[in-house]
Amino acid sequence: MISRSFASITVGLEVLAQAALGQPSLPSTFKAQTITSPEGADIFVRSGGSGPVVVLLHGYPETSDSWGPLAAELVKGYTVVVPDLRGIGHSSRPAGGYDKKTQAADIRAVVTALGYDRASVVAHDIGNMVAYAYAARYPDKVEKLVVMDAPIPGIAPWDEIVRNPALWHFSFHGPDAERLVQGRERIYLDRIWNDFTGDPGQPDEATRAFYAAQYAQPGAMRAGFAQFTAFSQDAKRQPVVSPSEADHARADHRRREILWPHAGRHHEGSRDQRPRGGGSRRGALAHGGESEIHSRFDPGLSQRSAPADSSSPVLNCTR
Repeated sequence: MISRSFASITVGLEVLAQAALGQPSLPSTFKAQTITSPEGADIFVRSGGSGPVVVLLHGYPETSDSWGPLAAELVKGYTVVVPDLRGIGHSSRPAGGYDKKTQAADIRAVVTALGYDRASVVAHDIGNMVAYAYAARYPDKVEKLVVMDAPIPGIAPWDEIVRNPALWHFSFHGPDAERLVQGRERIYLDRIWNDFTGDPGQPDEATRAFYAAQYAQPGAMRAGFAQFTAFSQDAKRQPVVSPSEADHARADHRRREILWPHAGRHHEGSRDQRPRGGGSRRGALAHGGESEIHSRFDPGLSQRSAPADSSSPVLNCTR
C-alpha cells in the first residue's frame, strides 16, 4: 500500500504565467550534476528542496526545464528531482537503451546516487512511459505515481491509439527522417506543438525557440526519434495479465494506484486512454511478481500537455 500522502499542491495561474515568461527554466537554487547510469548513459539532473522526494519526468519535445513552474511550487515542501531523460537535453546520447525499462534503470540510478530511496513520480508524455516502467521495476520504491496526457505502450487501448493517423510521428524515425528534419527542427517541432498542446497559442515563441535549439544539437533528433523507435519494444515488454489472473493474485501482492489527470485537450490521443470515471487496469509488475495496478481518473488532477505553458491549469496531487 502507498504509505505516504503526496499532499495537495495548488499552482495558481498567475504564478505559472509569471514563471513561464522567457525561456523555461528550473529554479536557480537547484543543484545540477551528472550521474552515470549502469545502463550506459550519463543523466543530467537538477534537484532542490527538502522533505518527501518527488521525481518529475518530462516529455517530448521538451527537456527537464519544462517543469520549472511546478518545481518552483513543489520545492517549498518537497525534495524535487528533475532529470533530463536519456538522449535529451544535457544527458548523453548513447546509441541505444531508449526502451523505457532501461530508462527506468537510469532514473533509479539518479534517485539512489542522490541518496534517496522511495519517491513519488510525476510524469508527462513520454515521461509517462518511463515512470510506468519505473513503478513496474521498482514497485516498493514508489510512493505515488501520477501520469498525464499520454498512453502507455502495451496498455489498452494502445493498439487503437497508434492507428490514429494524426500520430504519424510515432513511426517517423531513422536516418532518412533525421536528414529530412536537419536544419528544419523547428518546423517539425512546431507541428507537434500546434496539433497537441492544450492551448494552441502555447508554447510561446521564446519557449519554442529554446526547445528547437536544444533538439538541433548534434545527435539530439536521432536520440529523440529513438524514444519512438523503442515503442514496439516497450509494448512487447509491458507485463499484462488478465483481470481474473490479477484477482486471483490480489491477496498475495501489493497495490499501486495510478492517478490519471484530466488534461482538457489531450496530448497524443490520451482522451481514449484515461479511465472513464474510475476503474482498474491490472498487470504484472516486473521484478516484484504479479501486482494489481488500480487506475483512477481524478478530475481534480489537471495539467495541460506542456507543463511550462503560461496557461497551465492547477495540478492537485492528493491521497
